[in-house]
Amino acid sequence: CSSSFRLTKDGLQDSKDCQKKVYQSDVQLPSGRMSVMLDIGSVGNLAGSQWMIDMAKLCLRHGRKPASFKRDRPLSVSGVGTGAQCCTYNCHVPCAIPTLAGQGVGSYLKGTYKAPCVPNSTLPALMGLESLEQSRAVIDCNTGKVYFLGPGDYKLADCLQPGTKCIQCEHAPSGHLMMPI
Repeated sequence: CSSSFRLTKDGLQDSKDCQKKVYQSDVQLPSGRMSVMLDIGSVGNLAGSQWMIDMAKLCLRHGRKPASFKRDRPLSVSGVGTGAQCCTYNCHVPCAIPTLAGQGVGSYLKGTYKAPCVPNSTLPALMGLESLEQSRAVIDCNTGKVYFLGPGDYKLADCLQPGTKCIQCEHAPSGHLMMPI
């Protein structure tokens, strides 16, 4: 298990007592509902073929039409299974994401999840950094909520608690979001 760190009032602490291995089957909701992992470590979206098949079946049950398109060039991906894998298709699946109460009972954010598909894979669907940036997402790790901001400027710093620390991150040439040290 790789090392992880957490920020405490005394600074960064290494969590060396990590004993549990995480399996792809652990990266889904306990109820079995379809879901997408918010993954700022992945520049782009990506999903395994099993997730795409399951989501396509759900779409069809609700009268929505999924689609797949052969890629102009295969995409080689690594670090999401065993060795390098090659994605030859992109899939587009309609989705409806439930929003919180107060935004209309039964209110949903409707859209289409688009991603290269990893063949013969149980990889969960990843919403990568580029999609999160394009959606103007703000992820609140404290409450487990994600906000997709409407149009216009905002001043997040005006609503933060005193003592909040802000770090300007930068994009690496690979497109990953990096926190300088």
